[in-house]
Amino acid sequence: MTALATTDEIIEEFRNHRPVVLVEHGAAEDVGVLVVPAQSVGPDSVTFMARHCRGIVMLALTADRVAALRLPPMTANNSAFYQQAFTVSIEALTGVTTGISAADRARTIQVAIDPANGPDQIVTPGHVFPVAASKGGVLARPGYTEAAIDYMNLAGLNPAAAMCGILDESGSMARMDQLVGFALEHDLRIGSIHDLIERRCREESLVDCVSCERFESAHGGEWELRVYRNRIDSWEHFALVKGRVDRGPVPAMIHTLSLFDDILGRTGPGGGQLSRAMEALAREEGAAILLIREPGALFPLPPEGAAVQPYPRPVLSRAGIAGQVFAHLGISSVTLLGETDGATAPILAGKGVTVTGTRTL
Repeated sequence: MTALATTDEIIEEFRNHRPVVLVEHGAAEDVGVLVVPAQSVGPDSVTFMARHCRGIVMLALTADRVAALRLPPMTANNSAFYQQAFTVSIEALTGVTTGISAADRARTIQVAIDPANGPDQIVTPGHVFPVAASKGGVLARPGYTEAAIDYMNLAGLNPAAAMCGILDESGSMARMDQLVGFALEHDLRIGSIHDLIERRCREESLVDCVSCERFESAHGGEWELRVYRNRIDSWEHFALVKGRVDRGPVPAMIHTLSLFDDILGRTGPGGGQLSRAMEALAREEGAAILLIREPGALFPLPPEGAAVQPYPRPVLSRAGIAGQVFAHLGISSVTLLGETDGATAPILAGKGVTVTGTRTL
């Protein structure tokens, strides 16, 4: 099996206006989508997708471009399993005949992505299927549409891409071993959405400190409370900071904030954990406690079947948020208090934060 290309290699492929096969992780059961920079799409590209990929030809667009073209959603109630944001199908107003030919679909794509063109240059319905990418890209929704737009931005290209699902000869979605054969046959590289997510988390600062206040606590004396807002989904999380945290391994705890355990003082295994940690760190020269908000933790989830709006899921994982906040605080190494899992250290390392050890609380 051929190795997945690195994100740098995929970016270079796109800069050279070459198609790429995108998969989720590279696992055996992964399916794949051919992605072509929209600005380089011509009749040959559409013909290749129709003949060799066999899926429908989609056009990944930013949410802003969809709004500029005034394209309404394909349906008012999107109940699709993967929640792809399809709009109504489109056709170029001029320069096409039946709209279905490779030349006509290529023409429609070029008209749709040209920023000089407005909604008056597009008609609906048509034979090209636009899909709107979520703002925030793969960090907001780890889908093919978002990955395509993110890669176009990284490559410095028009943020739009033609996409087509790759089917095997039986008409089923091709799996990883078949995708490898497809890529070898057509001299294409394979990249993963997972690698792109890791790259963005590693290289981008995704949180902002929006509030900061010092206070005296019954649990450990003086602390500084910092409020961090995730730029992608606007979730807010908290950091309790004591002293200097920019040197040496910093004693730190990553804690999921709970209404019952941390505020109302519920008795039980989790009760009092936050106050005990604050007291345990009272004599440290520098320490940090991250208070992570998660659905159903700060406030309990509604009963199953209750007619209420479901909690939105945060984009970054608990450890992903911690890595972002630690990096913002200038913390490069930590000794973690309390329970942790095997995934935490590698995720923190991705933001340049080394876990030097653990301590019981």
